[in-house]
Amino acid sequence: MQKVNRHKWTVHDYELLRLYYDGTTASTKRLVELIGASHQGVKQKAIKLNLTKRQIYKEWSVEENERLQKLTPTLSPKRIGDLLNRTESAVRIQQQRLKFSPNHRDWFTAQDLETLFNVHFQTASRWLESGILKARRYDSPQGQWQITTKDLRDFVLKYPSELQGRKVDMVFLVDLLTSHANGSRNGC
Repeated sequence: MQKVNRHKWTVHDYELLRLYYDGTTASTKRLVELIGASHQGVKQKAIKLNLTKRQIYKEWSVEENERLQKLTPTLSPKRIGDLLNRTESAVRIQQQRLKFSPNHRDWFTAQDLETLFNVHFQTASRWLESGILKARRYDSPQGQWQITTKDLRDFVLKYPSELQGRKVDMVFLVDLLTSHANGSRNGC
């Protein structure tokens, strides 16, 4: 049997891999030449380092930033991400970079509850219609609900079992619950 010579990877080799690997055959060939590892060796190391699924950063356009600023007061980051074809995390990070406050609105809608608490619209409506979640209807053709930050916080504290087992937006939930202590949110 023929013994296979395995390349001994150095810290410098890993740096080159992270720097130049983009999943293309051309980048793999370039790394084979630079590092001296086999084509398969480069691909396997890229998989181990999770470089194969790496997304290329997409710059925010002026139009996207303007739209983000317009949508921030009225929609959740998840919903904005869906509209702008961005991830929720990308939206939150850009809102922070541009100092847009997604939380300056002191009320939420039933649609916001769908996103924030991962519930069906009918579940949110049940909470509202039964009165366990206090809210008021505001003037609009659809007669949408307005839920204040305080009422939403009270609901979460009084009925935590309603959220049990759901994929809740934890960043939002922690912010909602801790904002009461420091009074930093509107609607307190």
